[in-house]
Amino acid sequence: MQKHFETKSKLFLYTFAVTAVFYILAGGYRFFNTMYSGDSLLMIYQNDAAWQIAIGRFLQPFIVMFRGGMVSPFLISVLAMIWTGLSAFFLADYLRIRHPFYIALTGAVMVCNITVVAGNATFLPTVDCFSMALFFAVLSVWLMEKKRISFLILGSLSLFVSMGIYQAYLSVAVTLVMLHFLLKATDNPAFKDTAKNLLRYILSFLAAAVLYYLTWKVFQKAFGIWTSDSYNGLSSVGDYSDTGIWALLGTTYRFVFNYFAYPETFI
Repeated sequence: MQKHFETKSKLFLYTFAVTAVFYILAGGYRFFNTMYSGDSLLMIYQNDAAWQIAIGRFLQPFIVMFRGGMVSPFLISVLAMIWTGLSAFFLADYLRIRHPFYIALTGAVMVCNITVVAGNATFLPTVDCFSMALFFAVLSVWLMEKKRISFLILGSLSLFVSMGIYQAYLSVAVTLVMLHFLLKATDNPAFKDTAKNLLRYILSFLAAAVLYYLTWKVFQKAFGIWTSDSYNGLSSVGDYSDTGIWALLGTTYRFVFNYFAYPETFI
């Protein structure tokens, strides 16, 4: 096997294939297994559109409407595998990963991590939505790197779609940008160029966030939906009255350390 992929088509085919293989190895049991557990109890019929809008995931009901409310494990698993395979390709291209071994490792990490494993086990009705949100998050930064105004707009729209499906993958987009700048640093770019690139990303992210918030409010107004102030709600976002932001930062890094220092199994 050649050491590096020189064309995008070969990169795509290989990345998608190895990611699909790892997805089947790690979660293939779910293609034909209902396994009623946790949020999988929604599997009989998914009908939680109002709740999804209340917690800011206003695009999920439309995905369910298009896919069908009767949840099929095989359909959802295939869709999730496709979205994850596409995500792996754009991630590899964005981070300039070209060696077959590291591409395979990237695909393995994307499907054999605790988030995907636990999602398949307990959140199957929305696994395809989560995978779709991941795809648009990765696609957004890939588009933003193209620098042309049209691509920046498309990048912001992609991030908006990702947040409208599942907001958590905003952190994936931010992390990818950080890794991208670390890789760029090895080329010793001029500070001015780095600052311009960073500003481009910041403005694109802000545009996506503003569009997301305004669209969410329009959906709430149109359908008479409340803002959830309980589990997964957004009403307290930015409210640090009960704790200090510095304490939260410390706790955040402590969790990262504990995750690697004291690995646990998921039950």
